[in-house]
Amino acid sequence: MLIVRVSAKLRWYSQVVNRAFHASRLRRIGWELIPSLGFVAFIIGARLFAGSGIQGFCLFRLLLGIDCPGCGITRSVLALFSGHLSDSWQLHRAGIAVVAYFGSIGVLPLVETIEGVGPQRAARFRWWANRCLTVILLALWLCKMAAVYV
Repeated sequence: MLIVRVSAKLRWYSQVVNRAFHASRLRRIGWELIPSLGFVAFIIGARLFAGSGIQGFCLFRLLLGIDCPGCGITRSVLALFSGHLSDSWQLHRAGIAVVAYFGSIGVLPLVETIEGVGPQRAARFRWWANRCLTVILLALWLCKMAAVYV
């Protein structure tokens, strides 16, 4: 009788732990999707206000008088989503990389869940993706500044 009760308690504890693990994993996936969802909301908002005449502002440009590394990316991404690849490339060369970055970061939690990719491997991918996007943005900005001031 004691073995049956202990066995039932262990089953109950394992169910509670499994539910808690699944809930925490879903919560973590939700938090990881926030940057990509924010990016999508930003693009939708930019599309809605595209013809309204509202001008964006750049604090970097206001303070220093030069373009920041991200100036033109929003227009580039909007052109890319409109199907104008050459316009997107001309507006900012990193627009395509930004779309690829947010797409991969948005899909990663789903792949992590479905394919069973470990959290260390996903974190390593995020680390490399962040560094690559930063290097691309800074390199393109430095090339742009060198062309402007030469």
